[in-house]
Amino acid sequence: MGELALYEKTRLSLGRGIVSLEARLRGLDLSADGSSFEAQKIERAADSALTVIKERHGLEAAPHKRALSEVDARWKPLKDGFGAVWSRARAFVAASLKRQQEETERKRREAEENLKEAREKESKAAAVRTYFGGTDEHKESHHSALKDLRAARAAVDALPPIGAPVGIKSDAGTMSLVDNWKWEVVDVRAVPDLYVQRLVDPKKVDLAVKNGLRDIPGLRIFNDPFVRGTRGRTK
Repeated sequence: MGELALYEKTRLSLGRGIVSLEARLRGLDLSADGSSFEAQKIERAADSALTVIKERHGLEAAPHKRALSEVDARWKPLKDGFGAVWSRARAFVAASLKRQQEETERKRREAEENLKEAREKESKAAAVRTYFGGTDEHKESHHSALKDLRAARAAVDALPPIGAPVGIKSDAGTMSLVDNWKWEVVDVRAVPDLYVQRLVDPKKVDLAVKNGLRDIPGLRIFNDPFVRGTRGRTK
């Protein structure tokens, strides 16, 4: 089999791969258990295919410098196809991780509110026990409140620390949300002179935001996290 025929066979195989991955993407449900892991596998498969395409494209193009544009045209649909699959899969993972992050934050708020209520109940029960001289009834009530307080504390402690990274880990590798603070001008007249050189100075604002500043008059500073991943071990 000649080299051109071999490359064409590879392109046909990769073309079928795009169809398969797109079908798997369409079947994903953000609310379904395990969907983020499936999206991660799809993203990894697309990434691996893009690596193969880059290598084979280079090999085919090397001896045909004059016909490079024709080679590019043959590989472009595959690059675009797998690139689109990769982008959609990664976007799905990001949405899934954001959903997970929001759910964790909701659980923490709920657990902290329960802890606050448990503290108040325990404090009241202790005061009543002291006031009435520690009768069996009030001792039991206080012990029950202490038990609820310990359970509420344990519920808070069981949750990930505030600011802990949210991610997934599987045979395909790891992916996590990475804080990515950005800013935009909402009222240039309100921005302090330190950050303005006729127009807002992006370098100074970027440095300030990187150093932790989260409130600059006239700017909206917001977190736009992106997905960072590592490859799993090839079996």
